[in-house]
Amino acid sequence: MIGIGLVGFIAVTAQSVKASTVDAINQSVTGQYVVTTESFGSTALPQSMAAELDAVTGVRVAAGVSATFANINNSGKIILAVDPDAISQVIEFDDVEGSFASLGVGEIAASEKLAEEKQLKIGDPVQLVFIQGGTTTLTLGSIYKTEFPIQGPGWIISTDQFNTLVPPSQQTFLSIYIKLDDTSSAGVDAALPGRKAVTDTVPGAKLQNLEEYKKAQTDQVNQFLQIVYVLLALALIIAIVGVVNTLLLSVYERTRELGLLRAVGMSRRQVRSTIRLESVIISLMGTLIGLVIGIIFGWALVTALVDEGITSFAIPWSQLFIIVIIAILAGVGAALYPARRAARLDVLRAISSD
Repeated sequence: MIGIGLVGFIAVTAQSVKASTVDAINQSVTGQYVVTTESFGSTALPQSMAAELDAVTGVRVAAGVSATFANINNSGKIILAVDPDAISQVIEFDDVEGSFASLGVGEIAASEKLAEEKQLKIGDPVQLVFIQGGTTTLTLGSIYKTEFPIQGPGWIISTDQFNTLVPPSQQTFLSIYIKLDDTSSAGVDAALPGRKAVTDTVPGAKLQNLEEYKKAQTDQVNQFLQIVYVLLALALIIAIVGVVNTLLLSVYERTRELGLLRAVGMSRRQVRSTIRLESVIISLMGTLIGLVIGIIFGWALVTALVDEGITSFAIPWSQLFIIVIIAILAGVGAALYPARRAARLDVLRAISSD
């Protein structure tokens, strides 16, 4: 039950993370393509790529996103850098205060949640200390609300400001969001050769449409799940051994009862079927109770992580159904030896036992 509960908890949490990620992309990204790098922290995407893609015929705008680490108001954080006007054309930013699209040099933007946590308002100073030792103080110029689909605490500055503060060696170019002039099939096909001509020259660069991009994000969660499920499989094996021991003890405690049943006409086949049915019931009850507990704890965790961007609660019914089927099969398998032992009991010795 505990093992199944853990499986259910992780399955529900992972499905909710995937659903939240897809929802964030659907709600925020208005572009049609995304260019990403193979691994975070690499410099595979050159800074010039956004400008090169922006110049491709059929591309309306190509907005890049860079990142670095900085100590912001005495707290180590990732800070993102974008062209505010360009990124606003491919990502929907809802201005709470100030204008994100007009964010300029000397200013920094913060998410609504971050501004509330830090009790910041427009015009407040924000101190940044970078890894290389540079220190600067910027003014909060925008408070925004969006499902921005990039990991980060919510601090954003303009690319112009970023380039004056952070040397190229400390910059990581994460991704480029592309919006086309013509989103019809013909327009997409016409602009594709030009886009690929730019991205194919950079090893590790991946040009993806939104569906491919969403799949890539959810695949990361699936890879984590595979590792966790392998570890949880050990817990399930232990649970099956527990069912076997329970049935063996049950057979031992009910030796006289089984002997009487055999004496009044129950066949060995019926004895085996009875033990198998008991095993399936035990396994199924443990599975269902465990899944209910897992779903409840998964819901509690997702609810607690709403402010972290996990806004959708999703239950992977197909996975849970497979778990129930596996539990039934495991129950049948766990009963093989106890059922065989019960069926082979000597009737006279069983009846005369205490």
